[in-house]
Amino acid sequence: MKWLDGAELASYMQEQQAVEVRRLKGAWAERGEKGRTPKLLILQDHENKVSEIYVKKKLAYAEEIGAEAEFKIVEPEDLATAIATANADESVDGIIVQLPILGDYAVLDTILPEKDVDGLRSDNGTGGEASEQAAAALPIFQSATAEAINYLLTAYDVELKGKKIAIIGYGRLVGKPLARMWQGMGLDVSVFRSKDAAILPEVLPEFDVVVSGTGVAGLVKPEMLKTGAVVVDAGTATDKNGISGDFAPEVLERTDLTMTKKVGGVGPVTVATLFAHLLQSARNRL
Repeated sequence: MKWLDGAELASYMQEQQAVEVRRLKGAWAERGEKGRTPKLLILQDHENKVSEIYVKKKLAYAEEIGAEAEFKIVEPEDLATAIATANADESVDGIIVQLPILGDYAVLDTILPEKDVDGLRSDNGTGGEASEQAAAALPIFQSATAEAINYLLTAYDVELKGKKIAIIGYGRLVGKPLARMWQGMGLDVSVFRSKDAAILPEVLPEFDVVVSGTGVAGLVKPEMLKTGAVVVDAGTATDKNGISGDFAPEVLERTDLTMTKKVGGVGPVTVATLFAHLLQSARNRL
């Protein structure tokens, strides 16, 4: 088994970001804004034990690099107002809504493009005249998770050109933005949904690279994977064993695969990518 070690890559990114935070603080201090630091606001519309794990990781990461991260739980009906307030707050460089939420997911589209550091707007577009003007001057961030997967494979010299790639799941967080990204790069991508589970044993062995982000525990079995395949588990499922991924535990017994680690795979790189976006937002707003 060749491991795709996301924790190792994230550690390198974290070191570079800590240097960048110090530089930004110095630039703000020179402008008379001593004490200011890049700030991320994390919003959620209900308490969720699984989400709490990921929120804590983001808060800890921010502390490590010297940035600020604030976490607020608001009522579902108050989430849009909380986003609007953060959009107008000049001290906030990035806004994320921790998923899942109880309210309407359309609320994610109200985050200003330049503060949408998780890249979760459905269209990566704009919602009004002010947003259109901002979007014209500032970049729109891609999905942090999709970008993290691409970073991880690039860092470990996984060549995607000329390979058959399967993406299982077409959700807002992983499948849809990753498919859009890779298809835009001219890669050979096929997308399967959870409802296609019955045909996966037949079709998956044709693919060189398999990425799954459905949240269905154990969906992909070892016999479904081609010899020497590259496997990326981007799913988060909850079963009797706690939190698990989309790939069955038996997949780890295959010694011919190149695979993300069960712990320290895509997750750490996603967090690091999120903060890379936050620092880019802060730089753009200097």
